[in-house]
Amino acid sequence: MDKHLFLLGFMGAGKTYLGQQLAEQQGLPFYDLDQMIENQWGKSISALFEQMGEASFRQLEADALRRLAGLPVGIVAVGGGTPCFGDNMAWMNAQGLTVYLKMPVSVLLARLKSETAQRPLLKGRVGDALETFVHQLLATRSVYYEQAALVVSGDNLLEQILFKL
Repeated sequence: MDKHLFLLGFMGAGKTYLGQQLAEQQGLPFYDLDQMIENQWGKSISALFEQMGEASFRQLEADALRRLAGLPVGIVAVGGGTPCFGDNMAWMNAQGLTVYLKMPVSVLLARLKSETAQRPLLKGRVGDALETFVHQLLATRSVYYEQAALVVSGDNLLEQILFKL
């Protein structure tokens, strides 16, 4: 690979998990954009989001994304909202291969229901309120996610991605 591979998708889609597996299998570095931000600022994403507000956080996120251009080619897991702000999606498409991990809402909900306290946009949402919110936000974000060069869904996501490389 001569360019970064960007994994994107909704919260709970498995970007970090799959990214680590893919990086290990390909012998490439793995970059988790959220982890890079947390390391730089010494605070959790939740704390930064709460302190800065969403607009300022998204700018910080875009800046962190651009810094990837100076790092060795690797596998990058971006935050669920990263592709949806500014020109982030266009930038990722120009800088590498973008892959949308498309998951059914039922799978996302099963993964997210125990993580609402750690995810700023999900705080305080449970049951039907969580499901409604996930449906609405996914509908909004899908417009951006679908701009990825590759969309994978279902089982064997790792194999699907490797087949396309």
